[in-house]
Amino acid sequence: MSEQEPEAKLAELEEERERLSADFEERECSEAAVRLLQTFVDEAEARRVNSFAGPILARVKPWFASVTGRSLEALGLGANSETNELYIGGVPRAVDVEELSHSAGDQLAL
Repeated sequence: MSEQEPEAKLAELEEERERLSADFEERECSEAAVRLLQTFVDEAEARRVNSFAGPILARVKPWFASVTGRSLEALGLGANSETNELYIGGVPRAVDVEELSHSAGDQLAL
């Protein structure tokens, strides 16, 4: 075995290490870009929902409170425009829709 063979192999391995390192850095940058893009999408979706949630809730809240005998006092819209916040008189926490009685759930569905 000549002296150049180990040196050539070492140089080849060093080139491979540099290539793999560059690939790794590129993937890290791509993943960071995807996370940043997801943040932008989430923020845009929240702004979109907020732009129409107020007018919708302004019309629905009084009607819903009346239909439920004021036992359900407030509604909120979630990021997917689905009701995700219900407040029942005297309960200091948001109540899941599944916790409601069938009639209250039906009233909410209207």
